[in-house]
Amino acid sequence: MNGIGYGFLFKPNGNEEQGPSNSGEEIFSDDTVAQALARELGQNSLDAIAKDGAWPVIMVFELRRMKVADIPDVDNLRRHVRAALDRYPDSPRLRKAVATLEGESIDVLRVSDYTALTRGSGVSVGKTDAGGSFGIGKSVGILSSLVRTEFWTTRTPGSDETVFAGCTQLTTHRTPGSHDPRQLLGPMGTYTMISDTQD
Repeated sequence: MNGIGYGFLFKPNGNEEQGPSNSGEEIFSDDTVAQALARELGQNSLDAIAKDGAWPVIMVFELRRMKVADIPDVDNLRRHVRAALDRYPDSPRLRKAVATLEGESIDVLRVSDYTALTRGSGVSVGKTDAGGSFGIGKSVGILSSLVRTEFWTTRTPGSDETVFAGCTQLTTHRTPGSHDPRQLLGPMGTYTMISDTQD
């Protein structure tokens, strides 16, 4: 979805510096990316069954190839990834992200789940007897992405309205095109209506 007026919005950084490392990477400490994704995303869905007795939870994993040009707001995303690399030029991860976005196509993992709700980060949103803790596993998607970006579509029960959202987790970086070291942006970019800076 490339909606007119929508794109990645990064807010001013404030006082905290976020570098290219992320403490959530402990998710991958003993596993491959595929193992961590299957385990954490499966646990998230099981912990958040939409309502009692709403079995089964169905999950579908599909690996697809898509054109980089089809990524929503990719030109803007590319500018911010380059700005992050300018700030942390020794980061192999950021170099790989820039190279990926400069290519023609990208592998995309599409994960679908049905009869489950996933919302929140750093807090437990499932039932009190949930197998996961503190919702940390929700970061597995973004941490496994070469460009630290993910998108979601969702539809609530009883509604035909589909919601499209996305986010990217980069580093503290300078506003693209600015040479002012005080114009720093935070690491999190949300895909939203650009004119609505309070959203």
